[in-house]
Formats: sequence, C-alpha cells, structure tokens
Amino acid sequence: MLDCPPEQLVEYFNDYDKLKSKSELCIRLNALKADKIVTAYRYGSGFITSTEKLVGAVFESLTATFKKSNCKYNASKTLRGKIIEWLEADPVNLQLFDAKIKNPKYCGSGTFAGKTEMIFLTR
Repeated sequence: MLDCPPEQLVEYFNDYDKLKSKSELCIRLNALKADKIVTAYRYGSGFITSTEKLVGAVFESLTATFKKSNCKYNASKTLRGKIIEWLEADPVNLQLFDAKIKNPKYCGSGTFAGKTEMIFLTR
C-alpha cells in the first residue's frame, strides 16, 4: 500500500467489501503518500521486554530514520501529536486524561506509572 500508485490503492479499496465504505481512509492515505511516509523496522529485538522498551526502541529507530532521510519531523501527524492536540484543545480533555492516569487501575503500570498529564505535554 505504501509503494503502489494511487490508482492501485483505490482499486484495492474497491475490491474488498469491508474497505468500500472506508473511502475517506483511502483518500487520506493517498494524500499522505504524496508526502513522505517514514517506516522503521528492527532486527534482533529480543531485548525489548516491556512496553516502555518497545516505545523507546520505536522512537530511537524513527529518529535515526528521520535524520538519515532528511525528513522534516511533523509531530502533529503522529499519534502522540494528535493526543497533545486533543489535550490542549479543551481543559476538560486535560482533566479527563489526568483523572484516567491517576485511576488506581492504571497507576504503577506501563508508561503511565507515576506520571501526570503535564509530562505528556512537555515531551
């Protein structure tokens, strides 16, 4: 999908019933393909034993790929960038997020352990 011509991507979406209703996804993907799309992969990742190590490894691989390809980093197109946009869009969103990460169910687990919403906004 990342390498094919735009017409072939449209054809692919039209060939599968579950994708036919997702025309906006096809249009968006083709629009993104007009710019650069950076992918990264890693071999020998046996040291990745936690979510935190996985996120760190992905970040490290993508950072190296960006530097090597001279691509401009556009954080607003990343999941993290979209989350930050959402948090900054309305104080209620920030309060909701803060309440969620302070929930005992999430405290002490994964990347939310001991964090506040401000940590995510400043990173």
